[in-house]
Parts: sequence; structure tokens; C-alpha cells
Amino acid sequence: MATKWIWKTHVIVPIADAETIRSIAAGIDPDPNSTGGFTVRLSASGEEPVTHVYGGWPMTEAVRQQADAVMVDWQGSGLSECPRFWRCDALAGVLVSSNVSEAGGAWSFDDSLTAAGLQVIRPDTEGPY
Repeated sequence: MATKWIWKTHVIVPIADAETIRSIAAGIDPDPNSTGGFTVRLSASGEEPVTHVYGGWPMTEAVRQQADAVMVDWQGSGLSECPRFWRCDALAGVLVSSNVSEAGGAWSFDDSLTAAGLQVIRPDTEGPY
């Protein structure tokens, strides 16, 4: 039976919660390629210091249910604040639910950044990357 990736989820958390959310995500879905990594570094200006991290990945219905439980009990999960999230229909790309933005309409990674007032911190191309 083929896996049904029903949802595409975008999540942003404060940098202080990065390790905790990575651990939570790995507990929900142990495939390291599916949890979005929470390695996209963000700030309001797009410059250092990093204030937030982003993770985004496709989800099955079972994984969505587990992720929703974390959103309900985010304090019990060890997070300092409720993660900002946007859940889209994976096929249509339409925003279905969010604790930040009104549902409906096409949605993407860039829309999540705009809604959160954050920008990606680009690596210094002259640095040792």
C-alpha cells in the first residue's frame, strides 16, 4: 500500500526551541528526510543573529494527528512558545489550517515567512561554506 502524503506543513519556532522541535519531529516521524530538519535559519532582517528556524515536510494523516497533539500541548512538549504552523493540502497547495493565517488560497514557504515577518538568513558566500 502506497503512503499517502496528504498534508504539506510549514513550521517556525524560536531558535531556543530548535533542538526540542527536532527531537519532537524525530519522535513523530523518525525518517530524518521527512521532518524538515529545522535548519533554515531566520530573522526579521535576514541577517544574523538567528531568531527562528523553519521546518517543512509532507505528512500522512497519522503524522498530522501526532503533530496536532504537540500543538495543543506545546508547553508539555518542552517548547518555550507554541510553534507557528501552516498546513496545506499537499495536492492542491491550498492553506487548510494555521494558528497564524486565515485558511484558504494557495500557500507556500514564502507565504509562511511573510506571515511570520521573517526572512531567510543566506550564508555568506565568501565564508567557509
